[in-house]
Amino acid sequence: GRNPVEVLLAENVKAPPIGAKVTVAGFPVRASRRLIFRESLLRIDALPATSTIPEISDIDGEKLFSSPNGPSKVNPKFNGDIIRINGIVIAGYTVEIDSMLLKCGKRTIRVNMDFPGGYGKDITPGSTVEVTGMCLHDFDEHPLDTIIPRFRGIVILPRSANDIRILAAPS
Repeated sequence: GRNPVEVLLAENVKAPPIGAKVTVAGFPVRASRRLIFRESLLRIDALPATSTIPEISDIDGEKLFSSPNGPSKVNPKFNGDIIRINGIVIAGYTVEIDSMLLKCGKRTIRVNMDFPGGYGKDITPGSTVEVTGMCLHDFDEHPLDTIIPRFRGIVILPRSANDIRILAAPS
């Protein structure tokens, strides 16, 4: 299967264009079954052949958790995909906090707001938002007390503030 690698860029490193082939050097950290490179530098080896954005799947929260393995299991098909999802902010974003929580149907999804440039303004709980970004399955990073890592939830990684739209203010 596909196992995405999470790359956290060093502070002054600009993200490459979507579809670029890159070589990454960073401090590797194993987070359960996921590999993360922290404080990473990168070299662009090849620019994308076209400037088209990869296909984006419009998803609802329940679809992320509908799996052939059972109704309450996470669907592995979306791990590493670019998705677009709408939800209601239940834990607001402030410039001091690097994430927000969305209620998408009956599911709660975390949006990592720690991207270059930041969002720049607060997002109030109760706002309806649309978020586009990479969907990652988040597992317990310290599975010393268990053989199988525990699933903690789904995290959406937007590329920039342009991937977050406020559709409606709280009512």
